[in-house]
Amino acid sequence: MKRSFALAFLAVILAIILLSAYFFLSERGGAQITIRAGTLQGGISTLDPMQYYNLSSRENVKLEVYRFEKTTDILAALGRGDIDVAVIPSEMAAKLIQSGIQVKIIAPEMLQNQAILTRGDMSSIEQLRGKNVISLLSTGSYMMFKAYMKIIYNMTVVDSQQGNGDIVGINSPPGTILDALARGDGAAAVVWEPFVSIGVVRYNFTVLSTFQQLWDKTNSTGL
Repeated sequence: MKRSFALAFLAVILAIILLSAYFFLSERGGAQITIRAGTLQGGISTLDPMQYYNLSSRENVKLEVYRFEKTTDILAALGRGDIDVAVIPSEMAAKLIQSGIQVKIIAPEMLQNQAILTRGDMSSIEQLRGKNVISLLSTGSYMMFKAYMKIIYNMTVVDSQQGNGDIVGINSPPGTILDALARGDGAAAVVWEPFVSIGVVRYNFTVLSTFQQLWDKTNSTGL
C-alpha cells in the first residue's frame, strides 16, 4: 500500500514537471525529449525513485540527472541553462522568492502537514500583522512560512531582534513550541507533525491555515 501510494505521488510530481514539455512534444509529433534535472549529491532525492522505476519513460521523456555538491552549484547550473529543473531545499526556494528572484515552483516539498496554530482567537491570516509567531527559526517550514506571508499577503516576517516587520518570528525548540503558544508568548505557531495533532488534541489549539491551503493560494494567484 505504501509503495503504491509513493509511486502514485511521484508520478504526479513527474507529470507536473513534464507539463513544461507538453507543447514541445506536440510540435515534434510525440518525439522523445530530454529533461535535465539537478539535485544534491548524497542523501535522498525525489529523483532517485524516478530513476529506479524509470517513471519518465511512461511519458516518453528521457530524464537525465545531474548531481551537485552544493545547492548554489545547482542554481548556477540552472542559471547557465545547463539543467532544466532544480530540486532544491524549500528554505532555499523561499530565500530566492523573498529576494525577488523569479522562481517557478512546479512541485512543493514533501508533505509534513505543516500548519499555523492559534489559541482560537484568530480567524484569518491577516490578523497576524503586528503579532509574534513561534517556531524553530532554522527550519525549512519557517522559511516557507516567511515566503508565503510575503507573496500572498505582502507581510514581511523578521526574526526577533532583527528590526521591524509585519510579523516577528520567535525562536523555540520543537518540544517547547506548544507550551510557548499556550503561555501567550506568541499569537500563533508554525509547526509540523506530530506537533500539529498534539496541539489540536491536547492543547485545544485551532488550525489557522495548513501549508497545503497556502500552497493552493499561491497557485490561484499565479505566483
